[in-house]
Amino acid sequence: MNILIFDRPFTSAFTRLYRTVHGSGHSIRFVSDFKFRDDVGLVRLQYKHLRRSDVDLDRGLDYEVVARRCRYLRHQQPDLQKRLINSAWLAIDEIFQRCSPDAFVGLPMDNYYLDLVDQWCARNGTFAINPVQSLLPQRTRVCRRGEYQRCRNVDTDEVARYRAILCEPRFRPTWLSAQRSRAWLLRMYAREIAKRAFFRVAKTIKADPYSFHYNCVYPIGAAVRPLPADLLTVKSLFVRSLDEVGRARERHRAAVFLPLQFTPESSLDYNIPDSRFTQYGALLDAVLSGLPSDVLLIVKEHPDMYGYRSAAFFERFARRSNVVIADVDITVQQIFDLCEYVLVTGSASTGVEALVKRKTVISLGGAFYGGGNTIHEILDFDGISNWAASLSPIHNTEERIDSSVRKILSNTIVGTYDFVRVRGARQWKARRTARAIMDYVIANA
Repeated sequence: MNILIFDRPFTSAFTRLYRTVHGSGHSIRFVSDFKFRDDVGLVRLQYKHLRRSDVDLDRGLDYEVVARRCRYLRHQQPDLQKRLINSAWLAIDEIFQRCSPDAFVGLPMDNYYLDLVDQWCARNGTFAINPVQSLLPQRTRVCRRGEYQRCRNVDTDEVARYRAILCEPRFRPTWLSAQRSRAWLLRMYAREIAKRAFFRVAKTIKADPYSFHYNCVYPIGAAVRPLPADLLTVKSLFVRSLDEVGRARERHRAAVFLPLQFTPESSLDYNIPDSRFTQYGALLDAVLSGLPSDVLLIVKEHPDMYGYRSAAFFERFARRSNVVIADVDITVQQIFDLCEYVLVTGSASTGVEALVKRKTVISLGGAFYGGGNTIHEILDFDGISNWAASLSPIHNTEERIDSSVRKILSNTIVGTYDFVRVRGARQWKARRTARAIMDYVIANA
Protein backbone atom coordinates (compact mmCIF):
# COMPACT_ATOMS: atom_id res chain seq x y z
CA MET A 1 0.00 0.00 0.00
CA ASN A 2 1.15 3.53 -0.85
CA ILE A 3 0.64 5.92 2.10
CA LEU A 4 1.46 9.61 2.52
CA ILE A 5 1.95 10.92 6.09
CA PHE A 6 1.88 14.59 7.11
CA ASP A 7 4.93 15.42 9.22
CA ARG A 8 6.30 18.38 11.19
CA PRO A 9 9.48 18.75 13.31
CA PHE A 10 7.74 18.54 16.68
CA THR A 11 5.61 15.55 15.62
CA SER A 12 8.36 13.59 13.85
CA ALA A 13 9.15 11.39 16.85
CA PHE A 14 5.59 10.05 16.54
CA THR A 15 4.91 10.19 12.80
CA ARG A 16 8.18 8.45 11.95
CA LEU A 17 6.94 5.49 13.99
CA TYR A 18 4.41 4.80 11.23
CA ARG A 19 7.29 3.69 9.03
CA THR A 20 8.92 1.51 11.70
CA VAL A 21 5.74 -0.32 12.73
CA HIS A 22 4.48 -0.97 9.20
CA GLY A 23 7.32 -0.16 6.84
CA SER A 24 7.69 -3.67 5.46
CA GLY A 25 5.48 -4.29 2.44
CA HIS A 26 4.18 -0.71 2.29
CA SER A 27 5.49 2.49 0.73
CA ILE A 28 5.36 5.24 3.34
CA ARG A 29 6.43 8.76 2.41
CA PHE A 30 6.24 12.02 4.30
CA VAL A 31 4.83 15.37 3.21
CA SER A 32 5.31 18.54 5.26
CA ASP A 33 4.61 22.27 5.32
CA PHE A 34 8.22 22.71 6.48
CA LYS A 35 10.74 23.30 3.74
CA PHE A 36 13.37 20.54 3.39
CA ARG A 37 11.50 18.30 5.85
CA ASP A 38 9.70 15.81 3.59
CA ASP A 39 10.15 13.26 0.82
CA VAL A 40 8.12 15.09 -1.81
CA GLY A 41 9.14 18.77 -1.65
CA LEU A 42 5.71 20.32 -1.02
CA VAL A 43 6.86 23.81 -0.07
CA ARG A 44 9.51 24.00 -2.82
CA LEU A 45 6.86 23.03 -5.38
CA GLN A 46 4.51 25.63 -3.95
CA TYR A 47 7.06 28.41 -4.51
CA LYS A 48 7.56 27.18 -8.06
CA HIS A 49 3.84 27.46 -8.75
CA LEU A 50 3.67 30.78 -6.90
CA ARG A 51 5.80 32.26 -9.70
CA ARG A 52 3.36 31.16 -12.41
CA SER A 53 1.62 33.93 -14.31
CA ASP A 54 -1.73 32.15 -13.96
CA VAL A 55 -1.51 31.59 -10.20
CA ASP A 56 -4.40 34.02 -9.68
CA LEU A 57 -6.85 32.04 -11.81
CA ASP A 58 -9.89 30.54 -10.12
CA ARG A 59 -9.31 26.85 -9.35
CA GLY A 60 -12.82 26.02 -8.17
CA LEU A 61 -11.96 26.39 -4.47
CA ASP A 62 -13.85 28.35 -1.83
CA TYR A 63 -11.02 30.74 -0.99
CA GLU A 64 -12.90 32.59 1.73
CA VAL A 65 -13.65 29.37 3.63
CA VAL A 66 -10.11 27.97 3.28
CA ALA A 67 -8.63 31.25 4.53
CA ARG A 68 -11.15 31.58 7.35
CA ARG A 69 -10.26 28.13 8.69
CA CYS A 70 -6.48 28.70 8.70
CA ARG A 71 -4.82 30.57 11.56
CA TYR A 72 -2.23 32.03 9.16
CA LEU A 73 -4.25 32.87 6.07
CA ARG A 74 -7.11 34.56 7.89
CA HIS A 75 -4.76 37.45 8.72
CA GLN A 76 -3.57 37.97 5.13
CA GLN A 77 -5.00 40.07 2.32
CA PRO A 78 -7.43 38.31 -0.07
CA ASP A 79 -5.08 38.50 -3.07
CA LEU A 80 -2.23 36.85 -1.12
CA GLN A 81 -4.65 34.29 0.32
CA LYS A 82 -5.71 33.25 -3.17
CA ARG A 83 -2.14 33.03 -4.49
CA LEU A 84 -0.98 30.88 -1.56
CA ILE A 85 -4.03 28.62 -1.76
CA ASN A 86 -3.69 28.16 -5.52
CA SER A 87 0.05 27.51 -5.42
CA ALA A 88 -0.38 24.99 -2.59
CA TRP A 89 -3.26 23.31 -4.43
CA LEU A 90 -1.19 22.96 -7.62
CA ALA A 91 1.74 21.53 -5.63
CA ILE A 92 -0.53 19.06 -3.80
CA ASP A 93 -2.14 17.99 -7.07
CA GLU A 94 1.28 17.43 -8.67
CA ILE A 95 2.54 15.40 -5.69
CA PHE A 96 -0.58 13.26 -5.32
CA GLN A 97 -0.81 12.59 -9.05
CA ARG A 98 2.82 11.50 -9.04
CA CYS A 99 2.70 9.43 -5.84
CA SER A 100 -0.81 7.97 -6.35
CA PRO A 101 -1.35 7.33 -2.62
CA ASP A 102 -3.92 4.81 -1.43
CA ALA A 103 -4.23 6.66 1.86
CA PHE A 104 -3.25 9.88 3.63
CA VAL A 105 -2.74 10.34 7.38
CA GLY A 106 -2.69 13.90 8.64
CA LEU A 107 -2.53 15.84 11.91
CA PRO A 108 -5.23 17.69 13.91
CA MET A 109 -4.24 21.22 12.88
CA ASP A 110 -5.93 24.34 11.52
CA ASN A 111 -3.55 24.42 8.58
CA TYR A 112 -4.54 25.26 4.99
CA TYR A 113 -2.24 22.61 3.52
CA LEU A 114 -4.13 19.91 5.43
CA ASP A 115 -7.43 21.44 4.38
CA LEU A 116 -6.44 21.34 0.71
CA VAL A 117 -5.10 17.78 0.98
CA ASP A 118 -8.40 16.72 2.53
CA GLN A 119 -10.30 18.40 -0.31
CA TRP A 120 -8.07 16.73 -2.92
CA CYS A 121 -8.64 13.32 -1.32
CA ALA A 122 -12.40 13.87 -1.19
CA ARG A 123 -12.49 14.85 -4.87
CA ASN A 124 -10.37 11.90 -5.97
CA GLY A 125 -11.72 9.18 -3.69
CA THR A 126 -8.51 8.76 -1.68
CA PHE A 127 -8.85 7.46 1.87
CA ALA A 128 -7.82 10.12 4.40
CA ILE A 129 -7.89 10.53 8.17
CA ASN A 130 -6.62 13.09 10.66
CA PRO A 131 -6.45 11.28 14.04
CA VAL A 132 -7.48 13.39 17.03
CA GLN A 133 -6.73 13.18 20.73
CA SER A 134 -9.70 11.76 22.62
CA LEU A 135 -10.80 13.33 25.87
CA LEU A 136 -10.83 9.75 27.21
CA PRO A 137 -7.61 8.11 28.46
CA GLN A 138 -6.03 5.43 26.27
CA ARG A 139 -8.22 6.25 23.27
CA THR A 140 -7.67 8.00 19.90
CA ARG A 141 -10.47 9.49 17.80
CA VAL A 142 -10.51 8.67 14.08
CA CYS A 143 -12.05 11.19 11.70
CA ARG A 144 -11.32 13.40 8.72
CA ARG A 145 -12.54 16.71 10.10
CA GLY A 146 -14.16 16.02 13.45
CA GLU A 147 -17.12 14.01 12.15
CA TYR A 148 -18.33 10.76 13.66
CA GLN A 149 -16.95 7.57 12.12
CA ARG A 150 -17.80 4.18 13.53
CA CYS A 151 -14.49 2.38 14.07
CA ARG A 152 -15.32 -0.60 16.25
CA ASN A 153 -17.85 -2.34 18.46
CA VAL A 154 -17.85 -1.44 22.16
CA ASP A 155 -18.93 -3.83 24.90
CA THR A 156 -21.01 -2.97 27.96
CA ASP A 157 -18.06 -3.23 30.39
CA GLU A 158 -16.06 -0.63 28.46
CA VAL A 159 -19.05 1.74 28.41
CA ALA A 160 -19.50 1.35 32.17
CA ARG A 161 -15.78 1.86 32.83
CA TYR A 162 -15.51 5.05 30.82
CA ARG A 163 -18.80 6.44 32.08
CA ALA A 164 -17.40 6.05 35.60
CA ILE A 165 -14.26 7.93 34.53
CA LEU A 166 -16.34 10.78 33.11
CA CYS A 167 -18.37 10.92 36.34
CA GLU A 168 -15.30 11.47 38.50
CA PRO A 169 -15.57 14.83 40.36
CA ARG A 170 -12.19 16.06 39.11
CA PHE A 171 -12.23 14.52 35.64
CA ARG A 172 -9.80 16.18 33.21
CA PRO A 173 -9.33 15.45 29.50
CA THR A 174 -6.00 13.78 28.77
CA TRP A 175 -4.47 16.78 27.00
CA LEU A 176 -5.13 19.59 29.50
CA SER A 177 -2.10 21.35 30.96
CA ALA A 178 -1.41 21.53 34.65
CA GLN A 179 -2.10 24.79 36.45
CA ARG A 180 0.34 27.47 35.30
CA SER A 181 2.35 29.39 37.87
CA ARG A 182 3.44 32.98 37.38
CA ALA A 183 7.03 31.78 36.93
CA TRP A 184 5.89 29.40 34.16
CA LEU A 185 4.04 32.22 32.42
CA LEU A 186 7.06 34.55 32.60
CA ARG A 187 9.21 31.85 30.98
CA MET A 188 6.55 31.46 28.29
CA TYR A 189 6.58 35.20 27.54
CA ALA A 190 10.39 35.19 27.30
CA ARG A 191 10.21 32.23 24.92
CA GLU A 192 7.72 34.06 22.70
CA ILE A 193 10.01 37.08 22.48
CA ALA A 194 12.89 34.82 21.45
CA LYS A 195 10.69 33.18 18.81
CA ARG A 196 10.12 36.51 17.10
CA ALA A 197 13.83 36.96 16.47
CA PHE A 198 14.48 33.31 15.59
CA PHE A 199 11.55 32.99 13.19
CA ARG A 200 12.49 36.16 11.35
CA VAL A 201 15.98 34.76 10.75
CA ALA A 202 14.69 31.28 9.88
CA LYS A 203 12.41 32.63 7.14
CA THR A 204 15.36 34.44 5.60
CA ILE A 205 17.81 31.54 5.80
CA LYS A 206 15.29 29.06 4.36
CA ALA A 207 13.99 31.52 1.74
CA ASP A 208 10.50 30.78 3.04
CA PRO A 209 8.77 34.15 3.61
CA TYR A 210 5.27 32.62 3.57
CA SER A 211 6.02 29.81 6.03
CA PHE A 212 2.89 28.70 7.86
CA HIS A 213 4.83 27.92 11.03
CA TYR A 214 7.20 30.86 11.17
CA ASN A 215 4.39 33.33 10.51
CA CYS A 216 1.85 31.89 12.94
CA VAL A 217 3.50 33.34 16.02
CA TYR A 218 4.98 36.48 14.54
CA PRO A 219 4.23 38.85 12.82
CA ILE A 220 0.49 38.01 12.99
CA GLY A 221 -0.96 40.54 15.41
CA ALA A 222 -3.49 38.12 16.85
CA ALA A 223 -0.74 35.63 17.68
CA VAL A 224 1.54 38.07 19.54
CA ARG A 225 1.29 37.16 23.21
CA PRO A 226 0.16 39.68 25.83
CA LEU A 227 2.71 41.35 28.07
CA PRO A 228 3.24 39.97 31.57
CA ALA A 229 1.58 43.09 33.02
CA ASP A 230 -1.56 42.25 31.07
CA LEU A 231 -1.90 39.02 33.03
CA LEU A 232 -2.45 41.03 36.23
CA THR A 233 -5.30 42.93 34.56
CA VAL A 234 -6.88 39.69 33.34
CA LYS A 235 -6.55 38.08 36.76
CA SER A 236 -8.31 41.05 38.37
CA LEU A 237 -11.39 40.37 36.24
CA PHE A 238 -11.74 36.82 37.57
CA VAL A 239 -14.00 36.07 40.52
CA ARG A 240 -11.86 33.99 42.87
CA SER A 241 -14.48 33.14 45.47
CA LEU A 242 -16.83 30.24 44.72
CA ASP A 243 -19.22 31.68 47.33
CA GLU A 244 -19.40 34.93 45.37
CA VAL A 245 -20.25 32.99 42.20
CA GLY A 246 -22.90 31.13 44.20
CA ARG A 247 -24.46 34.35 45.45
CA ALA A 248 -24.67 35.63 41.88
CA ARG A 249 -26.42 32.38 40.93
CA GLU A 250 -29.08 32.94 43.60
CA ARG A 251 -30.08 36.24 41.99
CA HIS A 252 -30.95 34.68 38.62
CA ARG A 253 -33.60 32.35 37.22
CA ALA A 254 -31.05 29.99 35.67
CA ALA A 255 -27.30 29.66 35.21
CA VAL A 256 -25.35 28.73 32.08
CA PHE A 257 -21.71 27.64 32.09
CA LEU A 258 -19.65 28.85 29.13
CA PRO A 259 -16.18 27.23 29.11
CA LEU A 260 -14.01 29.25 26.76
CA GLN A 261 -12.53 27.52 23.72
CA PHE A 262 -8.86 27.06 22.91
CA THR A 263 -8.35 29.16 19.79
CA PRO A 264 -6.97 29.11 17.17
CA GLU A 265 -7.28 25.33 17.14
CA SER A 266 -8.59 22.65 14.83
CA SER A 267 -11.65 21.67 16.88
CA LEU A 268 -13.10 25.14 16.35
CA ASP A 269 -11.56 25.97 12.98
CA TYR A 270 -12.16 22.69 11.12
CA ASN A 271 -14.43 20.38 13.05
CA ILE A 272 -17.56 22.52 12.67
CA PRO A 273 -19.12 22.43 9.19
CA ASP A 274 -20.10 26.13 9.18
CA SER A 275 -16.74 27.90 8.84
CA ARG A 276 -18.11 31.12 10.34
CA PHE A 277 -17.81 29.54 13.79
CA THR A 278 -14.05 30.15 13.48
CA GLN A 279 -14.81 33.83 14.20
CA TYR A 280 -14.62 33.29 17.93
CA GLY A 281 -14.91 36.91 19.01
CA ALA A 282 -18.04 37.39 16.89
CA LEU A 283 -19.41 34.09 18.26
CA LEU A 284 -19.00 35.26 21.86
CA ASP A 285 -20.54 38.64 21.07
CA ALA A 286 -23.55 36.87 19.53
CA VAL A 287 -23.90 34.75 22.69
CA LEU A 288 -23.87 37.87 24.85
CA SER A 289 -26.39 39.64 22.63
CA GLY A 290 -28.84 36.78 23.19
CA LEU A 291 -28.27 36.45 26.95
CA PRO A 292 -31.55 37.01 28.88
CA SER A 293 -31.28 39.51 31.73
CA ASP A 294 -32.48 36.96 34.31
CA VAL A 295 -29.96 34.28 33.30
CA LEU A 296 -26.45 34.17 34.76
CA LEU A 297 -23.59 33.32 32.40
CA ILE A 298 -20.58 31.81 34.19
CA VAL A 299 -17.48 32.07 31.99
CA LYS A 300 -14.23 30.21 32.64
CA GLU A 301 -10.95 30.50 30.79
CA HIS A 302 -9.60 27.40 29.05
CA PRO A 303 -6.68 26.05 31.13
CA ASP A 304 -4.39 25.88 28.07
CA MET A 305 -5.21 29.49 27.08
CA TYR A 306 -4.53 31.07 30.47
CA GLY A 307 -1.85 33.71 29.95
CA TYR A 308 -2.31 33.89 26.18
CA ARG A 309 -5.38 36.12 25.86
CA SER A 310 -5.20 39.85 26.40
CA ALA A 311 -7.30 41.86 28.83
CA ALA A 312 -9.08 43.41 25.84
CA PHE A 313 -10.51 39.98 24.99
CA PHE A 314 -12.29 39.81 28.36
CA GLU A 315 -13.72 43.33 28.19
CA ARG A 316 -16.83 41.99 26.41
CA PHE A 317 -17.74 40.18 29.65
CA ALA A 318 -16.80 42.92 32.10
CA ARG A 319 -19.34 45.26 33.74
CA ARG A 320 -22.28 42.97 32.89
CA SER A 321 -24.38 42.26 35.95
CA ASN A 322 -25.36 38.79 34.73
CA VAL A 323 -21.89 37.59 33.66
CA VAL A 324 -19.28 36.18 36.02
CA ILE A 325 -15.75 35.20 34.96
CA ALA A 326 -14.81 32.37 37.30
CA ASP A 327 -11.19 32.09 38.34
CA VAL A 328 -9.12 29.37 36.68
CA ASP A 329 -8.65 27.76 40.11
CA ILE A 330 -12.40 27.06 40.39
CA THR A 331 -13.01 23.59 39.02
CA VAL A 332 -15.44 22.60 36.29
CA GLN A 333 -17.28 20.34 38.75
CA GLN A 334 -17.80 23.24 41.17
CA ILE A 335 -19.38 25.26 38.35
CA PHE A 336 -21.48 22.26 37.28
CA ASP A 337 -22.95 22.25 40.80
CA LEU A 338 -24.27 25.79 40.18
CA CYS A 339 -25.53 25.42 36.61
CA GLU A 340 -28.37 23.70 34.81
CA TYR A 341 -26.97 24.36 31.34
CA VAL A 342 -23.57 24.09 29.67
CA LEU A 343 -22.93 26.08 26.48
CA VAL A 344 -20.03 24.72 24.43
CA THR A 345 -18.56 25.15 20.96
CA GLY A 346 -18.64 22.10 18.71
CA SER A 347 -17.61 18.84 20.37
CA ALA A 348 -15.79 20.48 23.29
CA SER A 349 -14.86 17.94 25.96
CA THR A 350 -16.76 19.82 28.69
CA GLY A 351 -19.96 19.06 26.80
CA VAL A 352 -19.32 15.31 27.00
CA GLU A 353 -18.60 15.50 30.72
CA ALA A 354 -21.72 17.65 31.26
CA LEU A 355 -23.92 15.23 29.32
CA VAL A 356 -22.80 12.28 31.43
CA LYS A 357 -23.26 14.34 34.60
CA ARG A 358 -26.85 15.09 33.57
CA LYS A 359 -26.52 18.73 32.59
CA THR A 360 -28.36 20.10 29.57
CA VAL A 361 -25.79 20.71 26.84
CA ILE A 362 -26.13 23.35 24.11
CA SER A 363 -23.56 22.90 21.34
CA LEU A 364 -22.78 25.86 19.10
CA GLY A 365 -21.87 24.24 15.79
CA GLY A 366 -22.95 20.69 16.58
CA ALA A 367 -21.15 17.79 18.27
CA PHE A 368 -20.13 14.42 16.86
CA TYR A 369 -21.63 12.73 19.93
CA GLY A 370 -24.99 14.47 19.44
CA GLY A 371 -28.14 13.04 17.92
CA GLY A 372 -31.17 11.37 19.46
CA ASN A 373 -32.12 14.64 21.20
CA THR A 374 -29.47 14.08 23.88
CA ILE A 375 -28.21 17.67 23.47
CA HIS A 376 -29.36 20.92 21.86
CA GLU A 377 -27.41 21.79 18.68
CA ILE A 378 -27.22 25.14 16.87
CA LEU A 379 -25.75 24.38 13.46
CA ASP A 380 -26.11 27.78 11.76
CA PHE A 381 -23.89 30.68 12.85
CA ASP A 382 -26.77 33.07 12.28
CA GLY A 383 -28.72 31.21 14.94
CA ILE A 384 -26.25 31.84 17.78
CA SER A 385 -27.91 35.04 18.97
CA ASN A 386 -31.09 33.02 19.54
CA TRP A 387 -29.32 30.36 21.64
CA ALA A 388 -31.48 31.14 24.69
CA ALA A 389 -34.39 29.47 22.91
CA SER A 390 -32.59 26.24 23.82
CA LEU A 391 -32.90 26.91 27.57
CA SER A 392 -35.22 23.97 28.01
CA PRO A 393 -33.98 21.06 30.12
CA ILE A 394 -33.17 17.67 28.62
CA HIS A 395 -33.68 14.73 30.97
CA ASN A 396 -31.55 11.94 29.53
CA THR A 397 -32.26 8.41 30.69
CA GLU A 398 -29.57 5.98 31.81
CA GLU A 399 -29.90 4.21 28.47
CA ARG A 400 -29.42 7.41 26.46
CA ILE A 401 -26.34 8.39 28.46
CA ASP A 402 -24.87 4.91 27.97
CA SER A 403 -25.68 5.18 24.26
CA SER A 404 -23.80 8.51 24.06
CA VAL A 405 -20.74 7.06 25.81
CA ARG A 406 -20.86 4.05 23.48
CA LYS A 407 -21.02 6.36 20.46
CA ILE A 408 -17.99 8.32 21.67
CA LEU A 409 -16.01 5.11 22.26
CA SER A 410 -17.03 3.54 18.94
CA ASN A 411 -15.38 6.53 17.23
CA THR A 412 -12.01 5.60 18.76
CA ILE A 413 -9.25 3.05 18.48
CA VAL A 414 -7.28 1.80 21.48
CA GLY A 415 -4.22 3.87 22.34
CA THR A 416 -3.29 7.40 23.40
CA TYR A 417 -2.67 9.83 20.53
CA ASP A 418 0.30 11.53 22.20
CA PHE A 419 1.90 12.83 19.04
CA VAL A 420 3.93 15.90 20.10
CA ARG A 421 7.59 15.56 21.10
CA VAL A 422 7.39 11.89 22.08
CA ARG A 423 10.44 10.83 24.04
CA GLY A 424 11.62 8.54 26.80
CA ALA A 425 9.10 6.28 28.52
CA ARG A 426 6.30 7.48 26.24
CA GLN A 427 7.88 5.86 23.20
CA TRP A 428 6.43 2.39 23.70
CA LYS A 429 2.90 3.78 24.17
CA ALA A 430 3.32 5.93 21.06
CA ARG A 431 4.54 2.93 19.06
CA ARG A 432 1.46 0.94 20.08
CA THR A 433 -0.87 3.79 19.02
CA ALA A 434 0.98 4.29 15.72
CA ARG A 435 0.54 0.61 14.96
CA ALA A 436 -3.18 0.79 15.80
CA ILE A 437 -3.64 3.78 13.47
CA MET A 438 -1.77 2.07 10.64
CA ASP A 439 -3.74 -1.13 11.17
CA TYR A 440 -6.93 0.90 10.82
CA VAL A 441 -5.69 2.64 7.66
CA ILE A 442 -4.56 -0.60 6.00
CA ALA A 443 -7.85 -2.34 6.86
CA ASN A 444 -10.07 0.51 5.61
CA ALA A 445 -8.24 2.25 2.77
